[in-house]
Amino acid sequence: MLAEQLQIKFIDLVRFKINTEAVHSLTEMNARRFRALVIDEKEDHYLVVMADPTDLDKFDSLQEKLDKPVQLCVAIESEILANIDNLYRASNEISSLAEELTDELVDDSFDLPGLNENVSNEEAPVAK
Repeated sequence: MLAEQLQIKFIDLVRFKINTEAVHSLTEMNARRFRALVIDEKEDHYLVVMADPTDLDKFDSLQEKLDKPVQLCVAIESEILANIDNLYRASNEISSLAEELTDELVDDSFDLPGLNENVSNEEAPVAK
């Protein structure tokens, strides 16, 4: 197994609890380009899985995109890609829904100060 030969930890992404906040330390475009996924963030480094840790060019480029050192691990490429699809799509869907709600609120908004323009003082209720 590649992980044993390189003395790099193998991560089973099916069983690993991925830190979804850490995932977004890397853009979806870069995650796909490097076929890599940030799966956890520690105080002094990121835990990152790649299918091919021997690709030093990708590793160097990946390291440049992150603001902490990388601890590299190996995972099955299909699991990495499936998690990229699921994790980034979920956040994109949430953003899209938030935009739609914002648009609805703006469309349905009304002018509170304008409600009083057509009301005279004589019609106003009196509080006792």
